[in-house]
Amino acid sequence: MRESAHVLLQSMPTPISVDLRIRIVEARVQDGQTYEQLAERFHVGRATVDRVLRLQRETGSVEPKPHGGGVERRITAREQDLIVELVRARPDATL
Repeated sequence: MRESAHVLLQSMPTPISVDLRIRIVEARVQDGQTYEQLAERFHVGRATVDRVLRLQRETGSVEPKPHGGGVERRITAREQDLIVELVRARPDATL
């Protein structure tokens, strides 16, 4: 794997849970905590707090937005299945 692709794969964080998003919003509304306090309390970045609260304010929901796309598949699902079969048949094969 190329170095840049490897770095890219490592830098993609997983989305925070809806439960945590709800707790962030509730803490802001009920306790009036600052963004910095919320970030520290819930062990997330300040930017994450900002995005969650903005999403709730703009949409009325904290549900994550659908994935925005990404790189188009280079192989079909059938081709991928074939590759998986070939690797299972000869896992020690090299190119």
